[in-house]
Amino acid sequence: MALSNGLKANITLKTLDLSMNGFGNEGAAALAEVLRLNSCLASLDISSNDISTEGVSKISKGLEFNESLKVLKLFLNPISIDGATLLILSIKKNPKSKMENLDISNVMVSEQFVKTLDGVYAVHPQLDVVYKSIQGLSVKKTILQWTNPMKLIQSYADQKEITILDFFKSLSATGAMKMSAGEFWKAMTKQNQVPLNRSQLRELTKRLEDSTGMVDFSVLSVAKP
Repeated sequence: MALSNGLKANITLKTLDLSMNGFGNEGAAALAEVLRLNSCLASLDISSNDISTEGVSKISKGLEFNESLKVLKLFLNPISIDGATLLILSIKKNPKSKMENLDISNVMVSEQFVKTLDGVYAVHPQLDVVYKSIQGLSVKKTILQWTNPMKLIQSYADQKEITILDFFKSLSATGAMKMSAGEFWKAMTKQNQVPLNRSQLRELTKRLEDSTGMVDFSVLSVAKP
């Protein structure tokens, strides 16, 4: 709570890792007020802090007003599907949200959650929500989710008699060789030549991302699919 009081007015700190401190729902409530008022924090890791749906509901309220946070890690907290839904809906309610990565990767979600998430993605195409798995998802659908995205793009490029690099350069009006991960996600979700799901986009971003967090297409000039 003392730390949160200091963070409310802080204008320099960009990244904060508070994972594995066990501060629970009381600490989460204090951080929720930080998210509402702080305008510079871009990455917050509060994994493994015994935050339940009660604490997540407070954090969600803060996210409705936050305009700076891009990464929020909540891995290994006892969050229910209801709590996870509150989180994504809070981002949807905030048109100024810059959130790019929400990690709830220990939460098993439902197909209804995924449908709700699709609505959130429509408002914030740069967003990637990482969850554990989908309850009752068929084997066929699971296999489809993991189809190699680079092979799909290569197949499209072969059909159009262009290179993979040409495809990626076409994502921007200037033919840029680099873009931020958020811009890349927006561009990939808007194009319809090679439809990819979030799992495939995650894999693709990981392959193309450089040490500075930028998506760099120049690696394709030496890499193979």
